[in-house]
Amino acid sequence: MVSESGVVECWKKLLDARIMFLIPQDMEEAELNDLESYSTIENNHVCLNKGVITDSYGMLCLPDGVFFLGDKVNGSKLLIRNCYLQLLDLIEVNRKQGGPARRGCAITGTPGIGKTYFGLYLIFYIRYNYPKAVIVWQYNEKICYQFSPDGAKGGYLPVRHYAE
Repeated sequence: MVSESGVVECWKKLLDARIMFLIPQDMEEAELNDLESYSTIENNHVCLNKGVITDSYGMLCLPDGVFFLGDKVNGSKLLIRNCYLQLLDLIEVNRKQGGPARRGCAITGTPGIGKTYFGLYLIFYIRYNYPKAVIVWQYNEKICYQFSPDGAKGGYLPVRHYAE
């Protein structure tokens, strides 16, 4: 069940999310030392500092007790798939070339292909790279959320805003 306060907490705590990845077995000590300025090593994982985004796979981890969109079903960890990074690259190229993505985009597709989890990663990406952006997330056929720099608001379609 989605909690309105959980959605707001997720939005606020998204800035505290970190990307982690397993230390490869063949990684040299010198390579690990090169990572020291923007990461820490915890339990055989490289944990990137807050605000550091990678262009390779990893696991996006929200702080303890925080769930994506305030819903335990969505969890608090998200595998960053290579296709997410490829889609982001296509969106960014289109946006920079003045294409339709310069004003926004919609994610559509058949059920079960990963739209929700790509969208969750996209919210994280936009939050860091475009802090003034407004994101509208249609959670289901009845509920819609608006994420903006000053907070998260939501309601039933059409969007009715509520106070935080």
